[in-house]
Amino acid sequence: MNTPLITSQNYRTASINNWQSDMSYLYQLKNEKRDPIRMWLRAVSDASSVGEAVRKDEFGEAMEKLSHTFAWIFTTTGKLYATRFDGQPALTDMDGVPLQSATDILFAKYPGICPYCGKTETCHCPVLRKTIAKETKVERRNRIREARKRVVMLNNVPNSLPEIAYMFDRIYGEAHYEVGLDIITFHFLEEVGEVAWCLTTLYDGAKSTADPVLLTTQLAEEIADTIAWGFAIVNKLASLTSQNLILKALELPSTGVQVSDSQLNYNLLPDWLWHIYTGPSHDELRCPKCMRRPCQC
Repeated sequence: MNTPLITSQNYRTASINNWQSDMSYLYQLKNEKRDPIRMWLRAVSDASSVGEAVRKDEFGEAMEKLSHTFAWIFTTTGKLYATRFDGQPALTDMDGVPLQSATDILFAKYPGICPYCGKTETCHCPVLRKTIAKETKVERRNRIREARKRVVMLNNVPNSLPEIAYMFDRIYGEAHYEVGLDIITFHFLEEVGEVAWCLTTLYDGAKSTADPVLLTTQLAEEIADTIAWGFAIVNKLASLTSQNLILKALELPSTGVQVSDSQLNYNLLPDWLWHIYTGPSHDELRCPKCMRRPCQC
């Protein structure tokens, strides 16, 4: 793939699948000999740096490290599409169907709803905790199946990073309103660790869990949870400031973000990714170290 999918003209509207494809191409030479475990360890490393930055209230640093973590999420899952465990695809949905894109992974668990309380807006998990605890996993998965059918039927699947950020804010924004950034980051780090556990367990030869579900399904769901909590951090960082103060607080160049007084900046993640992975005179994603495409480091 020589033609860039992400450019200055479309980076805010480009699909999450295009971001994944372009990131995978950018680092294809470096990652061709790495297995997914080694690649995910890089995600673990950058995610830990997100936690450190949040602890120090260094929001710009947190957003930068989170952007690098998303890059590793994209490239690792891209590698997993071609990975097999005992001849079976590495990523499957709850019905055992192979997942072959970032959109597939995300909406297999988050089809426009909270997978636990089922709300499309304003997650009710904090107030329905006892009811949810009594629900069987079969009931929960049937609800997700029905939600996925509705999303596909209405052709209403969010594709771009801002659209996905808006979806998660619509579902979880109120539930996360009084939750500190540190708590949200703890959840994110937990999910990053869960993905690492699934990968190492699969490489050890295990096929299922006590759930019981295929471990490849659990792996896909944990990656989806990692993405969801990553967007929760993005949205929380955006909400910590108001109006155009976000430019100063997050140290983003003034040419990037446009923020209104009354809404979150759902462009925050693509703006940071574009800021980090392009050079001053380029119109395509490049390695921020060697400034080449693909990376020659």
